[in-house]
Amino acid sequence: MVNKVLTIIVGVLLVIIGGYAIYSTVSSSTRHFVASDAQGHHSSMYYYDNVDFFPQSVQAFEKTKPLAVPPRIFIVNQHILAAHVIAQQFALVADPKVTRVILITQNNWTVGRSPIITSRYGWKTHLGDIEADTKFIDVLAQKDIAVVDEDIFTTEHGITGIVSYIAHAFPHAKIIPLVVRDDISNTSVDVLADQISQLDMTDTVVIGSIDGSHYLPQYVADIHDRLTIQAIASFDYEVLPRLDIDTVPTLRTILKVAEAKKKKTFVQIGGINSADIVGDPELMITTSYFSGYFTDEKFVEKEPYTHVLFVGDIMLDRGVALHAEKYGVDSLFGKIERLFLGTHAVVGNLEGTITDNESIARKNNSILRFTFNPLFTDLLKKLKITAVSLANNHSGDFGGDGFRQTKNNLNERGIISFGSSRNDTSLSSTLLLNGKEVCLIGYHDLYTFDPTSVLAEITATRAQCSYIVVMPHWGVEYTHEPTERQKTLAHKFIDAGADLVIGAHPHVVQPVEIYKNKAIFYSLGNFMFDQDFSYATRQGLAVHIELGNEETRYNLIPISISRAEVAVAEPADRTNTLSIVAGTNLPNKIRSAILKSQSFILWNHNQINSQ
Repeated sequence: MVNKVLTIIVGVLLVIIGGYAIYSTVSSSTRHFVASDAQGHHSSMYYYDNVDFFPQSVQAFEKTKPLAVPPRIFIVNQHILAAHVIAQQFALVADPKVTRVILITQNNWTVGRSPIITSRYGWKTHLGDIEADTKFIDVLAQKDIAVVDEDIFTTEHGITGIVSYIAHAFPHAKIIPLVVRDDISNTSVDVLADQISQLDMTDTVVIGSIDGSHYLPQYVADIHDRLTIQAIASFDYEVLPRLDIDTVPTLRTILKVAEAKKKKTFVQIGGINSADIVGDPELMITTSYFSGYFTDEKFVEKEPYTHVLFVGDIMLDRGVALHAEKYGVDSLFGKIERLFLGTHAVVGNLEGTITDNESIARKNNSILRFTFNPLFTDLLKKLKITAVSLANNHSGDFGGDGFRQTKNNLNERGIISFGSSRNDTSLSSTLLLNGKEVCLIGYHDLYTFDPTSVLAEITATRAQCSYIVVMPHWGVEYTHEPTERQKTLAHKFIDAGADLVIGAHPHVVQPVEIYKNKAIFYSLGNFMFDQDFSYATRQGLAVHIELGNEETRYNLIPISISRAEVAVAEPADRTNTLSIVAGTNLPNKIRSAILKSQSFILWNHNQINSQ
């Protein structure tokens, strides 16, 4: 029944909204705002001057019966593009007994005089008027928890797009709107949550207005959203800063209140991506929407997955450094910055050193000795890169001192490193992620042609590791096919106990192989390099794994590099890269899954492959 209603309302809203798909990128040119009036009321916003928008939205769910025990703490999305998700949520929680509604959202424009801002104005909406709960607002102001600032609410769509539904679902309620900045401290958030938690939830509702993944294609957004819903359901505060959502402080507040009120079960009601709404599955910039409520009822818990993103060669010297100097360091990964979210960890191959030495390659690009300005380490930290392999032919470009400087610079920023050019030190590191020990082992095959030390490391760490990833630096540059030596080594790694092999060095993408039900990615190609001389060196692959107890999902994300700027690959380039990855020797089911859905699943414990 719910699916049928959703289908109807999506169709209705598409007619109403028309070309409003651009709103998923929060383009100010397409929004219509109405300023506050002189009598102390804000007005809710509407689109294309359609005063029937909100009434038609709620009418689509007029036959929906509220839940028998109306939830008091829930989440809705911000963007009205997904109005049906909001309308459905409010139809299920509607309750005339509610007298107070606290609505919390992001400070989308980072304006105002305080980390937490509220309003003493009421609201005039197309679904009824609602006054402010000035008594509680004054308490927040007196305790310096929030500051009253009316001006920002005119353009804050996380509030203005929601108040109409509040007025309709809770006709006897007063509202406390709260706008929270992203840079607020956890301490301040927890103080707010504690103050809210002291209220009697018999007649109080607390709402978080939150949108999901931003600015990525739907197939990537879906991966990130799975971690978001998992984190909400498990009250995982540690992973909150890594989620691909627009307002982490809002979610933390909602979780803290739900926890204090012993509402520890999250029930998801709605979920959709803007690509689905506008009917364009190839849309490169999307936003995700979801809703749900918290309850004390017990449901079957879903298995938690550990999310790790692996990327290819990262080189930040030579042409890359010149580009960063001219256009700013943020230009390098600006188009792909949110790809690093939605994970517990990000791991890559660092193709060079980080030292105080002067760059040689910038002056003479024929000298292949790379060193990166230590300031780039701040960029890696900002991007939430967790660990990097130094098992390659450039980590020793500036000798032992350069190698030590590199490890020290990374360590100072909290970035883990493992492996070496001679396979003689720091072979492995362990990441404790979501209760699992993910062990990373580096191997460099170009200087020392003896894998004995690495095979021994795999054997020695097997008992203490939930999952072992070997990252070898091997093969022949610029060739799409792995060598026989690569294949032999990969099989030895897995025979010794490795669960996954992620290769580097060829600077182009090579196929994946399934051996003993384990995945071998022979080369991910470049992730950040200045090798603009061929199409193949400008295409790479990122692999986002979802590690579960019973199965592991491998999500393949092709990327493209253009003049030292990396982005998620456009559909045509994505298809080309996936064709290389799929190769010709995979089981038909896995090959088909890669080409159709950019992912495949392997059952753990040597069970039969499945998709």
